[in-house]
Amino acid sequence: MSMTVYEGEVSLVGAGTWTDGAAQGNGTGGQGKTILSVLEIGGQSLRKIIMPDYISNYLQQGKQSTLLIGSGLSQGLITRPFIAAVKVDGKTYKESDGMLIFMLATKAILYAILFGVILGAFFAPLGLVAAGAVFYYHFKDYTAFKSF
Repeated sequence: MSMTVYEGEVSLVGAGTWTDGAAQGNGTGGQGKTILSVLEIGGQSLRKIIMPDYISNYLQQGKQSTLLIGSGLSQGLITRPFIAAVKVDGKTYKESDGMLIFMLATKAILYAILFGVILGAFFAPLGLVAAGAVFYYHFKDYTAFKSF
């Protein structure tokens, strides 16, 4: 599964590059994100990770936290890992369901087409199985998010 849980004290929230949601064409603003240079939690060092603005309000150095990190099939090569949810002081803060569903559906469709066409060129049923496996993989990410 590509959703991973990290627990411990947040020891470093590195600098990053911030982009506004309005600059990405959704016109709403306030839904920006920061690509952090580094995030250290519980002895783990995570690099080039996306932190949505909403989550940044709750992720603080020195706090015991639990993070749910999504990375996708590419393990960060095509899509960057992102913070989907955080638990701090007994409260859970999550990215919106709609945003996560859109992102997972988009990635699932793109990967399903890619794997389905490549493997389907050799044997059509294998392409269908590959596409189904990609959708199942992303569905498992969504269920991990909902149960966090």
